[in-house]
Amino acid sequence: MRSLSLPHEHGAYLTLVGGGVAAALQAPRPLAAVGFGVVLAAAFFAREPLVKRARWDDAFLVLLAVAAAVGAAMAEWPWGSVAAAGAAAIVGGFLAARRARQHRAPWFEWVGMAALGGAAGLEAAAGGAAWPRATALGLLLAAHVGVAVPLVRTQLRRRERAQAARADAVAFGVLGASAAAVAVAGFPAIAIAFLPRTAHLTWRRLAGVRPARPAVVGVREVVLLSCAVALAMTT
Repeated sequence: MRSLSLPHEHGAYLTLVGGGVAAALQAPRPLAAVGFGVVLAAAFFAREPLVKRARWDDAFLVLLAVAAAVGAAMAEWPWGSVAAAGAAAIVGGFLAARRARQHRAPWFEWVGMAALGGAAGLEAAAGGAAWPRATALGLLLAAHVGVAVPLVRTQLRRRERAQAARADAVAFGVLGASAAAVAVAGFPAIAIAFLPRTAHLTWRRLAGVRPARPAVVGVREVVLLSCAVALAMTT
């Protein structure tokens, strides 16, 4: 029997951390931004213990509930309530998808990852960042991690590799449209933060999609997201 039930979407762990760091660095009140992110992270980690019965799941759920309450208090009114609504959406969406046996479907993973990335914008706004800047940050991370889903799946899963060209075309379109929107909104430096993922896509088209170990893909995604966040912080 397992001791603790944890989510399998390891890319989401990276997104929660990267988005939280980016939001805190953009926000005049970083603790409020971090608090908002803690509520969302608690909801994300609560999903598996709610449907499985590992040894320490009940204690873990209590710990997550306490963390969420503290995070909501850090975010302050009204952002604490907004974070709580987001947490309810995370848990409710997962339970509904699981009941429909869609929680491992590509579309659900794509939506979930894009939403977690986009939540960085709300975290930044909760910390007092101006709405245009917060929106630009949310759009950057939503696009960056959202397009990563089909790119990673087509590299790691042989049966999905035939869809690689289509995934790449969609990714180029999403990144281009998002970068243009951010630049037009007055944040060209944040638009530059789309370059790491664009460079990865370009290399992927030139070299072809080759199988890789999950650990290698994970390191690559850490580097790409770190570069995107660093570039976004330049303005």
